[in-house]
Amino acid sequence: MAAPAKKPTPQGKPEILGAAFDKAVKGTPDVGYLLYGDEDYLKNHAIASMRTVLCPDPSFEPFNYMRFDAMTYSAEALSRALQPPPMMADRKLVVVTGLCPGSMKADDLDELCEVLSTLPDYDYNVLLLVVPAGGMETDNQNKTKALMARLAATLTPVRYDHVGTDRLMGWMMRHFDKDGIACDEPVLRSILNRCGQDMYRLSFEIDKLACYLLENGRNVVTPADVTLVTSETVSFGAFALSNALMDRRTDEALRILEERKKQKEEPVFLLGEITRIFCDLLRVSTLAAVCPDDKAIAAASGLSAGKIAVMRRSLRGATPERLREVLDACAAADVEIKSSYNDFGPLETLVCKL
Repeated sequence: MAAPAKKPTPQGKPEILGAAFDKAVKGTPDVGYLLYGDEDYLKNHAIASMRTVLCPDPSFEPFNYMRFDAMTYSAEALSRALQPPPMMADRKLVVVTGLCPGSMKADDLDELCEVLSTLPDYDYNVLLLVVPAGGMETDNQNKTKALMARLAATLTPVRYDHVGTDRLMGWMMRHFDKDGIACDEPVLRSILNRCGQDMYRLSFEIDKLACYLLENGRNVVTPADVTLVTSETVSFGAFALSNALMDRRTDEALRILEERKKQKEEPVFLLGEITRIFCDLLRVSTLAAVCPDDKAIAAASGLSAGKIAVMRRSLRGATPERLREVLDACAAADVEIKSSYNDFGPLETLVCKL
């Protein structure tokens, strides 16, 4: 796929797509990038690629690669990390993951932007601000645009959209090839139909299939293997759980959660689905106050009219304040899950609290 043309970002650096960033990694990188969008798997691949280029010598990597997450980040710590020059290298890599600028407090966002404004003074750094899916969204489209423009004053925005089916199938084929596993197109499509198109989830399911086949002395995936080994994505489960949370139907929410646990669902994936749904609900709720109909909401939000109609039914009786309350609780649960070895406990606590 050819690198798409750059798209101007209001009052800031032009936005590029992931394919163009892959080329920047191999050339002369900018001092800072904002990695955002729907596909988190590709963002982590981008981190790994930049790390390989900037930190080729493992013995100096502790000095030339610094990473912060939502638990270890502070504006002060980031500022200190930017100041020392690299050791035995031209550039140093600093990565910040897990921050959601769209929901940051005003003072915290001001502090972050103040640190980012110093990047030109330390041009031996490459800073990657890696925002999780939905993390740039605010409760107002104009606020989201203003936030993007503010960050783009110092960072080059890089958007990672969900990968189309054809490219996704090529990626899956390569993923199987590295383990010496053959998988034809109909079986690849059956995996997509069963497991969905999230690349993290697909990577996990492909690895499971490869291990199963190699353990049994085989190297060709069959439809029976897909049914036996992979876990089916049940998208309505996440939506049903979201509705139960919003309506405070605790017993029902716990039953749905237990069912997802039996399906060997990854807690961090499930929480991601729930958070995305509530972000979309808040967006639709906010737009419904100013847009005349579902068609106008669809045009403003990028969601399909069918999805908006379903969400309208879910929003009956729900207030923006309630939606923000749930999103705040989801953000806290996300931190707990990532610090508890991906356990279901924080999700169960979330259900009981709400």
